[in-house]
Amino acid sequence: APEMLEDAQFKARQAIITTLHPKFGELKMQNVAPKLSSTPGGVRSAAPELGQHNEEVYRQLLNYSEERIEQLREAGII
Repeated sequence: APEMLEDAQFKARQAIITTLHPKFGELKMQNVAPKLSSTPGGVRSAAPELGQHNEEVYRQLLNYSEERIEQLREAGII
């Protein structure tokens, strides 16, 4: 709701932040909750695009070869 962005409590707690998204530009989004004084946390970037890190996962985390990735593509799995 638009009123939420103007709420005094939300503003005081910095509950809504603006982040830069590569496709959509500036986006308003929820900040880290709860805000802890010793470990406040923070939002480093907007969410990744759908599938943005797939290649990294296939190759680095799953150790799939190019051949295996191609087999999965041909089968319509990825």
